Amino acid sequence: MFKLLYKHMHKYKYLMLLVILFTVLFTLASLLSGLVYNFVIDHVINNQPVHNPIIRFIASLFYGIEFIQQHFWITAILMISIYGCVYLLQFLKDSLQTIVSEHTTFHLRNALFEHLQLIPYATYNELKTGDIVQRCSSDVDTLKRFIGSTFSELIYALSIPFIAVAILFNINFKMAFVSLIAIPLLIVLVVIYSKNIAKSFLISDEADGELNTVVQESLTGIRVVKAFNREQYEMQKFEEKNMAYRKVTEKLIELIGIYWSSASLIAFLQIMFIVGFGIFQVRNQTLTLGQLFLFVTYSSSIVWPITNLGRLIGDAGKAYIAAKRINEIFAYPIEDIDVGEEYPIKGEIVFHQVSFHYGDSNQTILSNIDLTIPVGSSVAIIGPTGSGKSSLVHLLCRLNDVSEGAIYIDGHNINTFSKRYLRKHIGIVLQEPFLFSKSIYDNIALNNEHQDSSYVDSATKAASIYDVIQQFDQGFHTLVGEKGVTLSGGQKQRVAIARTIIHPYPILIFDDSLSAVDNMTEKNIRRALKETAKDSTKLIITQRINTCMDADFIVVLEGGNISAIGTHQELILKEGLYKRIYEIQSQMILGGEQDD
Repeated sequence: MFKLLYKHMHKYKYLMLLVILFTVLFTLASLLSGLVYNFVIDHVINNQPVHNPIIRFIASLFYGIEFIQQHFWITAILMISIYGCVYLLQFLKDSLQTIVSEHTTFHLRNALFEHLQLIPYATYNELKTGDIVQRCSSDVDTLKRFIGSTFSELIYALSIPFIAVAILFNINFKMAFVSLIAIPLLIVLVVIYSKNIAKSFLISDEADGELNTVVQESLTGIRVVKAFNREQYEMQKFEEKNMAYRKVTEKLIELIGIYWSSASLIAFLQIMFIVGFGIFQVRNQTLTLGQLFLFVTYSSSIVWPITNLGRLIGDAGKAYIAAKRINEIFAYPIEDIDVGEEYPIKGEIVFHQVSFHYGDSNQTILSNIDLTIPVGSSVAIIGPTGSGKSSLVHLLCRLNDVSEGAIYIDGHNINTFSKRYLRKHIGIVLQEPFLFSKSIYDNIALNNEHQDSSYVDSATKAASIYDVIQQFDQGFHTLVGEKGVTLSGGQKQRVAIARTIIHPYPILIFDDSLSAVDNMTEKNIRRALKETAKDSTKLIITQRINTCMDADFIVVLEGGNISAIGTHQELILKEGLYKRIYEIQSQMILGGEQDD
């Protein structure tokens, strides 16, 4: 935990040293007031002789005891000065640790988000969005609270008992020993509590993460929830997770309650015992009234910090768990997207005996793919769900890496390319395009905020979305809402197409990105793409025969293997999947025309 915090403190680590210094000085100043009260009660008010040479020296600075007795206001000034120092040190301590905590968590959040951006795409298959959000928000806030308050409180709670005990033993050994009777019991209680509370905090955080995941998934898929009338199911699922979280939290609160009630009882009994025993000592004239006041005051300074130590250790344990969860994210290796070559890309693509499977899974997604795609050609890839179509193009962008074989672009293995450079030259439109909560214009000009509006107009016209945008009240400045919820599925796909074709990519990938548009609109887009992207190599994943008909050749994928390659005319004459899909879709079209 401390290694993580130290790494992200940057220059503010030196301020943390000042926080430690001011905390120790604050502790000493807090104890000094008790000694002054002892001096005033015994030597100024009760006029007892001063035997301690240090006290005698300090009194001489104020012209002796008699002068102080005659000018009693000096004690008031002294106490005001001490409390002024206490509050000044507390202000400095709190201000500095607030500065350190804010800047440390600022740098930590930035580093965490940057790391998440650089984690390979395949890693996200192992992560839950809700849990990641919790680690980036509440776990970071837990560390912020640790730096901002818990750390200095720990120093105070650990230092003040030792200093107070040292002073008390110097005054009266017997009373000092009595003051420590309950300490072993408190320490045992603190140790037991701290061991159990760390486990409870971990279970609570995990339950909270599961709850956040349910909320995030439900809100993300709110259209599906409402379309399929799943509100009751989602509420029941949330209630189950919420109930589990409540039960875990109740156990946590119960543990905290048992500890605090037990520790408080021990602390009160300890102070009561000191008061009773101290009164007996005062009556026997083995202890002065001022010393009794000092022992009672210091007993609180010993007992309550140790009692509070349980809470602080619990908070530190929670911070440790939070740091551990954050370090788990940092433990995921990042991809170096800048290392590699930057060969000129024209667009020839060769898949040579390419096979692919996810991680340690034995399930093969693609097997022995051999395919050559000439520069500037248009290739349609068709196949049933799960046949590996999207996986094939993900390999080309190096969102995933091949398990066996190699992919070449213009004769160069794509593993030798810089990932940033490679992805900069491959435009991809996904089946479910993600639009940011910005204006339509900003989404289209995403890679260049200062893009000339004429290019945006041309791209939207090619994507057959220009006229639709013009009908909106605010035109291109219309906000699309979170994930583009204000647009229809087909509109989102066409905006995503415009966002991609606005740049002259040598390679274009359309991952079933025309599935939500009607046949006429699709035909217009294909016609426009022939002109605007005539020099680009185009890979078109589709389920529609109409889309395949204009391709230079068609690749049929079945079960991760290429079952057929050819033009539309060639494939409809061969028995196989493509012919069956063609016949089914042709009958559907004829049936629709007859119904009309």
